[in-house]
Amino acid sequence: LNRPLIALSEINRVMKIGGILFVSVPLPNRRFWNDYTHVRPYTRESITNLLEDSGFSVHEICYISSFPGLGKLMRLLKSQSHRLPRAFGRVGICRSTIDVLAEKIGMESQKGNPQNERKGLE
Repeated sequence: LNRPLIALSEINRVMKIGGILFVSVPLPNRRFWNDYTHVRPYTRESITNLLEDSGFSVHEICYISSFPGLGKLMRLLKSQSHRLPRAFGRVGICRSTIDVLAEKIGMESQKGNPQNERKGLE
């Protein structure tokens, strides 16, 4: 997204109070900048600030690493070892993301919120 604050603010506008938003952003790695669609990297702090500035309350945030089809591959190789996922991570095959669960909060919940003061909402 070129203008994530505007996009998330619009999502917040049309979402019901109490609605849940799931966001997943890639962690910057060696290949991050090779994908021209990646406009900017996010950290836990920056994605939290972006969501809060858009009117959401962050409930959960975590790092996830995955490899599509890894479970099937491990079954085929009959491997219960945890070495395989680590090996894929070392060679850059693994996908790593920051995953966030956020909830739309009502305007009354936003009063006194420092992010709103930063945006001039109070």
